[in-house]
Amino acid sequence: MKSLGIGRFIPAPGHGLGFNDLKIIECRELIRAISGEPSVMVTFEDGLRIEKSVHAMAESYHQRRWIEIA
Repeated sequence: MKSLGIGRFIPAPGHGLGFNDLKIIECRELIRAISGEPSVMVTFEDGLRIEKSVHAMAESYHQRRWIEIA
């Protein structure tokens, strides 16, 4: 998988990315995709898998048990 260059935004270990940093990275990847350059994009299927995982985590917490992700 191609790197997003996230390391350029993190000044030192233990520091996270801010909202604006993430938006800059996302916009750069969108512009690359539009111009036909290789880019790292999340597909609908990727987003659906992420959403199912998030819902399963919340359900697992509420039920205090493991939840299978379909």
